[in-house]
Amino acid sequence: MAVAGLNPNKRSQKPAIPDIRPGEGYGGGRIRDVLSSDDQARYYQAGPLAPLLSLLVIPLIENLADASLTGQIYPQAGPSAFPWGAPSPELRAINDMDYDFDVPLPPPADGATAVLLEVSKHPQHTTAVAETVTYTNPVNGLPTTAHIHLPYNSADSGNYARTLKFSWDISPPPPNHLQVALNRINVIGTAGKWQLWADMSGQWSYLSGLAPALLQTKSGQSVTLPGDPVDVWLGANDTLRVFVQGYRDNCLDDSFGKLFGMSSYEAGLSFLQKCGLIDSDDLGGALLELPLEAAPRGNYTVPAVAPDGSRNFTVDITVNPIP
Repeated sequence: MAVAGLNPNKRSQKPAIPDIRPGEGYGGGRIRDVLSSDDQARYYQAGPLAPLLSLLVIPLIENLADASLTGQIYPQAGPSAFPWGAPSPELRAINDMDYDFDVPLPPPADGATAVLLEVSKHPQHTTAVAETVTYTNPVNGLPTTAHIHLPYNSADSGNYARTLKFSWDISPPPPNHLQVALNRINVIGTAGKWQLWADMSGQWSYLSGLAPALLQTKSGQSVTLPGDPVDVWLGANDTLRVFVQGYRDNCLDDSFGKLFGMSSYEAGLSFLQKCGLIDSDDLGGALLELPLEAAPRGNYTVPAVAPDGSRNFTVDITVNPIP
């Protein structure tokens, strides 16, 4: 099943954004596509900050960070964290153009002849604009892409909040059912406050929420992960993928949810005062990939490899096929 959705908001950085054309059939666009090389340089440089103010602000930042700034702050710049200057208005109408995007269709099952479309409207939907769907790029007589057209030009500026679900008139064969359990995290090094997540073939979970002991790990410790096994369904040519990754928080996490009412510039200064220039440590990721044709079953211990090559933990995983 393929799913499409669009919730256009009223934010853009430049009036020329509506001039961007969908690229290679995928829709959307990039700001740099409509900026000259000079405008691009101005858009990405830091600022705006008047030369006289820089004599006061830059020494203050360097003093708080206990380090020298390596880049220049310019009097003209693009979107900025600084609460001064005269940025361009951020709210723009969305009904000055139409919107088009493409959705790849799922592969058809043997004997399928037609695409089925189910449309669900969400509470956030406030526009009278209705989508037009056409099917394109046929292969062996069947389409491979659904093209969605939203005629917003000169219409209202309400939100489009619908889900479009595409399927075929004949279902594929029943998938293979597996149950995957994450049993424990074995701490090797880099002890401290760990934030870990798991992806089991597209199903995500926050492991540090399930096992708070991960928020105060010690080297050599084994942390049991509670919870029921996760159900995974795979096609005959699919691969079971289990990925566990995360980081050790050194300071920044303690500020989450506590900076309301502050500009991003003020928040940045708060970070520098509290944490300095220390960032969190990447613990790496443990990846288990097993093709279904290999009949995955049993217990696996998978090491996590960090970007620097170090190994900070292993994860114990159990895979059981369900008849």
